[in-house]
Amino acid sequence: MSSTGVLVTDECRNAYNSLKLSKAFRYIVFKISDDYKEVVVESTGDRSATYEDFLSALTPNEVRYAVVDFEFETVEGRRNAILFTLYADDSAPIRKRMDYASSKDALRRALTGIALDIQASEKKDLEYDLVLAKFSNGLAIR
Repeated sequence: MSSTGVLVTDECRNAYNSLKLSKAFRYIVFKISDDYKEVVVESTGDRSATYEDFLSALTPNEVRYAVVDFEFETVEGRRNAILFTLYADDSAPIRKRMDYASSKDALRRALTGIALDIQASEKKDLEYDLVLAKFSNGLAIR
């Protein structure tokens, strides 16, 4: 439970485990339910989805949580790491941005194995090359 009383559903944990362990999804977008009682899965991208598909799944003028199985190349070969993001569009209502920010830790704690956590106020904050630069700290990227 978060400070706002929002619960993380088993659906969220199960979907995340399917992304992390089974590689069933490329990304998962989460939202707080309309009654503000729980975090639920809004959408998923199957394994063939691209990073651009993930960015397209983020709703303009809204706030969402998301996890992405982020793929990139290193000198050792192809790598994957899990990205968690709180996407809080600058044009979303302030109250909604505050509610999501205060509930973020509950979801974040429920999802183990996150490699990188980014807060974005617009989609350009999540451009592939910017995220890659954050992942590349200490890695030899091609």
